[in-house]
Amino acid sequence: MIGYTTRRDTTELIKPQRPWKTLSQVELATAEWINWYCHRRLHSEIGHVPPVEYETNYYTELTEPQVTSTISDLHRTRGASVSCQAA
Repeated sequence: MIGYTTRRDTTELIKPQRPWKTLSQVELATAEWINWYCHRRLHSEIGHVPPVEYETNYYTELTEPQVTSTISDLHRTRGASVSCQAA
């Protein structure tokens, strides 16, 4: 991923805006581009949301408890019957 990002930011950012006067200008522009790429760019393959938002949603869904059965399902699978009649 780093190699791909390095080639991509060189093509999209560094070459079109040269000449750069200082290394600090290049570093700041690169940091701003990476911030845009990860936090604001809308990615069509993941529902037109930024990659960071998609990743956050993915891990949130993994950690939320999933209810897979109800009380009546448990009674059916265990063969129990529910009776409210007085003896």
